[in-house]
Amino acid sequence: MSSESTSILRLRPAVRRVEAAAWKTLQRCREALRLTEIPLPIPVEEWIEFPLRYRFGVVRLADGVLGQAFIEDREIQISDRIGHEGRFRFTCAHELGHQVLHRRRAREFIDAGVMLSEPNRRVEWEADRFAAAFLMPIPLVIEQLFRLRDALGVRREEMTVLLQAGAHSLALWRDTFVPAVARRFGVSKEVTVYRFGEIEFADGTPLMPAEHRPEIIRRRAPRPQGGEPHANLFSEL
Repeated sequence: MSSESTSILRLRPAVRRVEAAAWKTLQRCREALRLTEIPLPIPVEEWIEFPLRYRFGVVRLADGVLGQAFIEDREIQISDRIGHEGRFRFTCAHELGHQVLHRRRAREFIDAGVMLSEPNRRVEWEADRFAAAFLMPIPLVIEQLFRLRDALGVRREEMTVLLQAGAHSLALWRDTFVPAVARRFGVSKEVTVYRFGEIEFADGTPLMPAEHRPEIIRRRAPRPQGGEPHANLFSEL
C-alpha cells in the first residue's frame, strides 16, 4: 500500500498482507501496460488475460458454481449465468485472489458463494478481501471520494458530517456517495459499503459509521446465481 493510505489506516497484519498483494498486482499491471495511473473501473477481465497471463473463460459451470481457479493450469473460469455485472467482476477478482494468494494451498478452487465467506473459512475470506482490494484499492477510493465531493457539489464542511451518526450523515452516504462510488468502480453497493467500512483514521474513527452499514445494505438472503452479493462481511471490519 502507498504511504498515503497506510498513514490513515489501522489494518490487522493478515488484512494488510492481502491489501498489499492486491496493490502489488495492480501496480504490476499498470507498469506492464505502461500506464501512468490505474484506470477506473479496473478492467479485471482484461488484466487477468493480459498482462497477468491467466487463461480466462466465461463458461457454463455446474449449478451453484460461480467461479473456479485451476492453479497449475493458470486458468480462471466464471459462470455464464451471473446476471449482475458487479457480482461478475467481484467473482473474477475473487478467483484471481486464489491464483495470487493460494498457489501452495490447493490445486483448484471451486466457489459456490463469493462474498459469503466467514473468517473461519480463511482461504475464501482472503480471496474475498483480495477481490475488494483489487477492485477498490483504498488509495483510489480516498482520491475518488474527494473528487466526487467536488463534482457532486457537496460543501467542504459537510464532509465532517459523514463521520458522525445521524440522519444527515446516513442520507449523504446512502443517496450520494455510495451510489456514485459504486458506479465509478464498477462494483455493487455491498462491496462499496464494505470498503468504506474498512477505512478509519489514525485515532480509530471509521470513515463510515458502523450503524449506517446495515441501513444502506438492507440485508437480504443471498441469491444462488444472478443477484448482488450478500452483505455478510461485517464481523471482521
